[in-house]
Amino acid sequence: MIEAVQFYLDLAREYEAMPEGPQASWSTDPTDFTDGKTAMIAHSSGSLTGILSRATFEVGVMPFPGQEPGEYASVTGGGNLYLFKGASPVQQAAAWQFIRFLTEPERVADFSIQTGYLPTRQSAFQTPQLATYLGEVPQASEIRNALQYAGTELATQSLNEVHLFSTAT
Repeated sequence: MIEAVQFYLDLAREYEAMPEGPQASWSTDPTDFTDGKTAMIAHSSGSLTGILSRATFEVGVMPFPGQEPGEYASVTGGGNLYLFKGASPVQQAAAWQFIRFLTEPERVADFSIQTGYLPTRQSAFQTPQLATYLGEVPQASEIRNALQYAGTELATQSLNEVHLFSTAT
């Protein structure tokens, strides 16, 4: 683990392959990429649809390369849906109804197509619209294939600050 973090830091500090700091250019990376200001970015799949709509060149995607040849890595992340402990029974019922609405396979498939985010449930992959999309957009299929290399992501408030602290020590 220490070696991996050191390599990541070296990419910025020694090799100047990226800006220093956690996600220092996150908000501008997709536009910089499609405008030709940078040759590659490590970004969220949620940027895929926007990148593909703006790019005037062929865009490829892949999981992060691992340390050894043929090894790859990927993380999953994203937002979550929460129910507050102190919510009234009426509020909880309404929240569950909304969660069911948001997570219907067709709605999840549509959200994936519109954004590039991976579907949040396997059944979305069985919908006709997502099956068609995956056939037409090979980059989306590659993102799905990267799940086989996926690990977990630390999910916490102020994640960038946590990353910054962990790399500063």
